[in-house]
Amino acid sequence: MEITLSPDLEKLVQQRVERGEFENVEEIVEFALRRLLSPSEQMASPPSPAEKVKALKDFFDEVDRDPIDAPPLPEEALRRVNLYDDRRNGL
Repeated sequence: MEITLSPDLEKLVQQRVERGEFENVEEIVEFALRRLLSPSEQMASPPSPAEKVKALKDFFDEVDRDPIDAPPLPEEALRRVNLYDDRRNGL
C-alpha cells in the first residue's frame, strides 16, 4: 500500500524520526492508526459544559473544607524576601 503525504506532514514525520521518537514512517503510521482505531479512555468524548461546571463546583467544595484546621500562616512567611529569596535559589 502506498500513501502520499503532504509536504508539511512529511516534514513532521522526518522531525520525529530525527529526534528518535520513531524509527521510521511505518512505525509512526502504525502508532497513529492504533491510537485512532482502538477504543480507549483517551478517545472519550470531552465533558459537556454541565459536567465541567459540576467538576469545578465539586473541586471548590472540597477546597473549602478544612479538615485539619491548620492555623493561618504568619505574615513573615508571606514577605517577598521569604518567597523569592534569590540568594537561596542561587540566582
